[in-house]
Amino acid sequence: MSSLTPPKELKSQLDIVIPTIRDLGFLEMWRPFFQGYHLIIIQDGDANRKVAVPPGFDYELYTRADIERILGKNASAISFRDSACRCFGFMVSKKRYIYTIDDDCFVCKKPSGEDINVLEQHIHNLLTPSTPFFFNTLYDPFREGTLYPMCGMNLAFDREVIGPAMYFGLMGEGQPIGRYDDMWAGWCSKVICDHLGLGCKTGLPYVWHSKASNPFANLRKEYKGIFWQLSLLPALVLLKAQCRSLHRRRSYPSSSPCSSARSPPTPLTVTWSWQTRSAKALVT
Repeated sequence: MSSLTPPKELKSQLDIVIPTIRDLGFLEMWRPFFQGYHLIIIQDGDANRKVAVPPGFDYELYTRADIERILGKNASAISFRDSACRCFGFMVSKKRYIYTIDDDCFVCKKPSGEDINVLEQHIHNLLTPSTPFFFNTLYDPFREGTLYPMCGMNLAFDREVIGPAMYFGLMGEGQPIGRYDDMWAGWCSKVICDHLGLGCKTGLPYVWHSKASNPFANLRKEYKGIFWQLSLLPALVLLKAQCRSLHRRRSYPSSSPCSSARSPPTPLTVTWSWQTRSAKALVT
């Protein structure tokens, strides 16, 4: 990919959203690329703990107490003790574009040893056309209707075009499933993008992920989701097929054409209350 200089005006059109439970020393490595952009930091966990942010960055920081104060009874729409809390940053942003990154992701290098400007490559992806409906920046230039496991730790999107659909499912404290928030958002937003004829890109750019969480604790959070997705994915495939059928007939009711999808398969009913809560949170 040829080097691109991000348009200067894009700094006024893009926010960087970071969910965190720790001090943000990792930003020092990102300073050459992030400085000049506005950061929205969502502090999860203990709201009384002061998170240290390196000097020189333009940012606003929200704790759980801030979320509850701003949203009131609707604060339950934002996950607690899970990186899905980043959705609050998506909501309060007033910019067109969002780039979100986890606090244990660092600058990766090219084989030449040169630092990869992740933000520059994401901006290039956002501002250049995608082959409908899916473009992998590494291989397979065209794959119609593909679902993919989106990763929220290194993600950019056009908030004006697809922002409401980029809702990371309810996870964390009080929820039956954990750590599937970004994959849920990826599956759902991809179905919606396919329906609207919008393109998605995956693959490049890379970051170096130095996992800070405990893999065994993660497995305990994830194992229920392994069974859940076996029922969910066929339901999404069915939904996509019904949307394509509606497109062919060109019969569009006043509400979303996808709203007529049949009920999910029986195994999914074990988490149906969670699905309902996530749907209500998305509407909120």
